[in-house]
Amino acid sequence: MLTDENNIIYNNKKSENIDFRSKEINNALFNSNKNGEFKYIYEDDKEIFLNIDRASFRDINSKKNVIAIRDITEYKKLLQKLKISKEKYESLVNIIPEGIYIANFDTKNITYANSRFLEMTNYKTVEDIDIDNISKSMIITTSKDDENIKFQRRTVKSGQKDMHIECGGTIIEVNKKLNVVGIVRDITKQVNAELMEIEIEKQKTANKIKSEFFINMSHELKTPLNVISSSNQLMSILHKEDIKLNPDSQLSDAVKVTKKNADILMEIINNIMDLSKLELNVYENNKDYYNIVTLVEDTAIEFNDYVKLNDIEIFFDTDEEEKIGFVDPKDIEKIILTLLTMILRYSDKKSLVDISLTSKRSKSIISIKNTGGYDYNKYINDKDRRILDIAVSLAKNIIVIYNGKIDIKTDSDKNIEVTIELNLDNDIKNYKSRIRDDNDEFIYQKYLNMCNF
Repeated sequence: MLTDENNIIYNNKKSENIDFRSKEINNALFNSNKNGEFKYIYEDDKEIFLNIDRASFRDINSKKNVIAIRDITEYKKLLQKLKISKEKYESLVNIIPEGIYIANFDTKNITYANSRFLEMTNYKTVEDIDIDNISKSMIITTSKDDENIKFQRRTVKSGQKDMHIECGGTIIEVNKKLNVVGIVRDITKQVNAELMEIEIEKQKTANKIKSEFFINMSHELKTPLNVISSSNQLMSILHKEDIKLNPDSQLSDAVKVTKKNADILMEIINNIMDLSKLELNVYENNKDYYNIVTLVEDTAIEFNDYVKLNDIEIFFDTDEEEKIGFVDPKDIEKIILTLLTMILRYSDKKSLVDISLTSKRSKSIISIKNTGGYDYNKYINDKDRRILDIAVSLAKNIIVIYNGKIDIKTDSDKNIEVTIELNLDNDIKNYKSRIRDDNDEFIYQKYLNMCNF
């Protein structure tokens, strides 16, 4: 349009969205300083965005203006949509756990980076990034014709710590310029887990070698031990009458001491072999369905006959007469026998040891405790208890193979409680009776081997 200082002289186009009679438009037209964009409210509160360009000239004695008015409403709406779209995509990219960046292919200057990339590189903004510090370690590219991004592992500094990363990128062309779109992943936890797995495998191999060594060594030790035991038995038979007539003689003492120590050593060797087999997962047992209540009670009753000699009494109680489990009865007896021995060895005279068996759904909970009569200091100061500790370690490992757990609580107030939890079947009703294939003094002999060293 063409205007003078106060009037529109010529307008080449009428607009449905512009009321040239309105005060707002007139102020814009005849204000020589009004240039660029401004917002204009049309009727019905409709927002219109306009852009004004003007050029002034003198015609004879008057000043005139050539004014171009463009309706840029649709353009502004498009920009707003693009802005919203950009914000959405940036929000999406910023929640991705990987670092994302865009860099110039030639200069390697980064033009965009998501928040995760900035966090990984310890920069606040893209402008702060020192490209020389990160280009060699993080900006990895493959051909733009390559469909798959090829990742490489790197170790970089993140603050004071080493960070393991996996990075890769591909080339894209935008406005005839090549750009690198890259991905950087923090794989520190994964690498640490891999290193841990390697270490575990090394440890497993070392443990396997150690366990195999102990098994082989135990077999080798058994041979001379059997020779010693056989020779001692032969001495007992050949000098049976002398030993009977002179029970306090040197010969009688020698036979007794030899037998006692041979039995203890055999017990230790057998326990070491069983521990090694458990570590190698080659431990054998003969499982079947048995009544756990009977197995625990019978062991306690047999024990009671011997510990009464020391004025110690074992009291057994159960809330069920039958609790069936798929077990090897020797394993259950070994567990109870070992843990009872651990308590009895350090119990005061005239004390009471309680054994209780309670049921909770598919679990059986066995509690063995001595309240007020346990000599904790004697336990702590016993240098020979390492022999018993081997047996206790074996008992704990056997409990684990039955998906059970054990808790041992001791204190200086003369109390000890051992709680064993075993997972057993609920609905089994038929079970076998325990038939002992050992001699009548099996429990007593085992007790002596662990307790009288």
